[in-house]
Amino acid sequence: MKAQKAKEIAAIGRRIREVRKYLQLQQKEMAQKLGITNAHLSEIEKGTASPSIELLYKITRTYRMSPEYLFLGKGKMFYDAPGKKSPEKFTFDSSVNSREKLIWMLKKSDYFALLIQGAASKIMYEQSSFIMNTLRDDKNTDTTN
Repeated sequence: MKAQKAKEIAAIGRRIREVRKYLQLQQKEMAQKLGITNAHLSEIEKGTASPSIELLYKITRTYRMSPEYLFLGKGKMFYDAPGKKSPEKFTFDSSVNSREKLIWMLKKSDYFALLIQGAASKIMYEQSSFIMNTLRDDKNTDTTN
């Protein structure tokens, strides 16, 4: 499992590099636009650093890159040609609107599933007092009914 995750991280890094080269951007330019250091982008492209879900989301939004291409290396690299409007935009926040589509994405990439789990854990940790109070309130409501 660990070896598979390392392979997926390296493949995502290679695809980010492909996009950067295709767009004829220097690492410094892309890193600056994404709000990360040149060194961090270099590590991601080499597969020695793991990009966060926030960074992957930013890459797909900033460069109109297809998440399917980013995660799986399949399909079109971009939504559409520069300057044209795409009839259907696939983004994390708008197109994963069904349980089936989310499950499809999770099955296709163990790495994506780990990122989602990590994001959920972060939210749960940051909002733990709210979650505990909500659960406590729900439990009190259930016992009084």
